[in-house]
Amino acid sequence: MILLVSLFFLIESIRELLSGKPEFEITNKHIIPHNESFFRKIPFSDITGCDIFYIKHSILIGLYLKDDSLIKDNVNKAQRMVMGIPKDKKKVTMISLTVAKIDPSEFKELILERSGLK
Repeated sequence: MILLVSLFFLIESIRELLSGKPEFEITNKHIIPHNESFFRKIPFSDITGCDIFYIKHSILIGLYLKDDSLIKDNVNKAQRMVMGIPKDKKKVTMISLTVAKIDPSEFKELILERSGLK
């Protein structure tokens, strides 16, 4: 019985990976990351900038947030140093774009536009 349940969850996980389920959704006011335990919605009004980071086989977009944002920072000091994140950017949160079906540059432009930074 336990083996069958484990097999079911394994098959569901593989199906989810192959289905191309999006890693995030975009509304007029928020970015909603999926499978992130740090936050549910990131308001565009909290974003002060963003950059694209290519690390090994991963593509990440770093969102720079206002200091008073309720969104938690999910980047530690070692990661900041490796990625070269400016010290004046106190709150940074990363969203993976590794399997996203959107060009990272286009996504960055969309974020800047919706945040009113462009």
